[in-house]
Amino acid sequence: MNALLIFLSPEDAAAGAWASTILTAALVIPALRSKMQRELTLHHATLVLNFCTLSTIASVAAAPMVPIWRIVRRKGGSDVAAFQKEQDERARGRIILSLALLAQIVLQWIWAVVMFVDPFYAQNPCSGDTIVVYIAGFRKADDINRQFASWAAWLLLCISSSLIFGVVMVFSCPSPVHEIPLKYDHIESDTSTIKGMILRWLQCIKHFLYPKGDDLIWERWWIRISQLFAFAIVVGFVALSEEQITVNNVLSGENEIW
Repeated sequence: MNALLIFLSPEDAAAGAWASTILTAALVIPALRSKMQRELTLHHATLVLNFCTLSTIASVAAAPMVPIWRIVRRKGGSDVAAFQKEQDERARGRIILSLALLAQIVLQWIWAVVMFVDPFYAQNPCSGDTIVVYIAGFRKADDINRQFASWAAWLLLCISSSLIFGVVMVFSCPSPVHEIPLKYDHIESDTSTIKGMILRWLQCIKHFLYPKGDDLIWERWWIRISQLFAFAIVVGFVALSEEQITVNNVLSGENEIW
């Protein structure tokens, strides 16, 4: 939802980033409490990890498109005080957004570390038969115990994914790609018919993917590939979570809290 907010209302995205952070905290903090009291099942613990990871990646991957990262230069004859006020507001917005993203990443890391160092859950007799979907496969908890290295690798992958996209965000935020949008005025087509509208739509997609003649084409490719990769990871985590919910026989009362 935060990524969608950036497209619909970029000016509100910095404050809206806290919504994702608060939602992640509202899930992780109760999960930590339930985990310490042995009230959380392995099935629900992995779902919490999946949500934290996809939410963090989506927020970090979409963050470079927020306008507060743009460099604003003072125009000749403009009011110095007004320009300085705008710069101060942008600086505060950057701090707020950075803290929100950092808090979300920290919450995800904390939960992944807790799952690694404390492998004890509620309904212990059922934990062995709990099916966890990860690394493109179905694994029972008993099988994971015999191949614990794969579980550690999965948790490390979840942590490193947010770290990698965080590094990409740092390098892509100041890119002029976000300041110089693509122009589609040169694409001519008859939009009075459905066929013409479809053709123009396809030509716009082609120009979006391959803006021939654009000086920033390689930077645009690099940023778009990273965003498409992030989108694929988010969709993958959603699919894995839905598959896990389907294959595990969760009783009706067990989903009332989680």
